Amino acid sequence: MRRLGTLGVAVALAFALSGCGGDEPTLTDYAEDVEDLVVAMNLGLDELDAVLNGPVSLEDVHEYAVARLELRSDFLDSLREVEPPERMREFHEQAVDVITRLVDAESLVAEGALATDNVVEAARMWQTEAGLAARAVDQEALELCLAAQETFDATEENAIAEGVPWVPSEMKEIVRVAFLCER
Repeated sequence: MRRLGTLGVAVALAFALSGCGGDEPTLTDYAEDVEDLVVAMNLGLDELDAVLNGPVSLEDVHEYAVARLELRSDFLDSLREVEPPERMREFHEQAVDVITRLVDAESLVAEGALATDNVVEAARMWQTEAGLAARAVDQEALELCLAAQETFDATEENAIAEGVPWVPSEMKEIVRVAFLCER
């Protein structure tokens, strides 16, 4: 199963310019927090997926299903704890919604894999109705990730405003993150 376009889903979370002042997190801080979460999740998914690249036992598939769901759930919990800048709040909520639906969908996939004692059936978890539904939600997360990465990459254009005193600092902010979204 392809990994989440690094949330990743969570990723697109940080694409608008943050407001200025106060205790509100900056766009850069927010983007870095989300990047850390997405990269950690994707590295974990890569390690898990490597288990399925050879001969597997029923126990391997069951452990994979449980570990994958745990990784996704931990990511969701951590994402919910990230405080977005006010201008990112609605987008952050959309990302949390997509990841919540992804966790729910992958929970059904894991249940199906764990409910069988046939290794072939368990290994085909992504071809089931639940697996296809999870893939569809994962695609939504990937698209969100790609949009976030594109938006952050566009902040490079803010460099032109450096040194211009009348341009607010949040419009000068350049955000460099690598969500490692996959197509």
